[in-house]
Amino acid sequence: MYQQALKVYVPRYESYGRMWPHINNRILASMVLYQVTMFGYFGVQKFVYAPLLIPLPILTVLFGFVCSKKFYPSFQHQALEVAATEVKEVPNMELIYRSFIPPSLSSEKIDDDQFEDARSEVSRQTSFV
Repeated sequence: MYQQALKVYVPRYESYGRMWPHINNRILASMVLYQVTMFGYFGVQKFVYAPLLIPLPILTVLFGFVCSKKFYPSFQHQALEVAATEVKEVPNMELIYRSFIPPSLSSEKIDDDQFEDARSEVSRQTSFV
């Protein structure tokens, strides 16, 4: 439970790049949305070179199509190195969830001895004004 550095859980599983096609599609969709938005913005501002932005969304969609035909088939099959390794143990999710609950929200009783050095023994009766 306390094998974490700064309360960051490092999972023992890996997707081995299988999420890249989904991420790439989202990146390309956001680029097209950005390019169309900038074309509209520059058109409203009467920017004389705004018509030069028309091919950009078309080229972005074309790039996405080429990537899907050329690279995506390699993501559909698992690599032999990954398939040859043993399946790693499934992490105890209950333990992981409990380790991320802050002590102030936990239903378990916290020992005050843990915070002994954090208690202030200084009186607040005096005023510094």
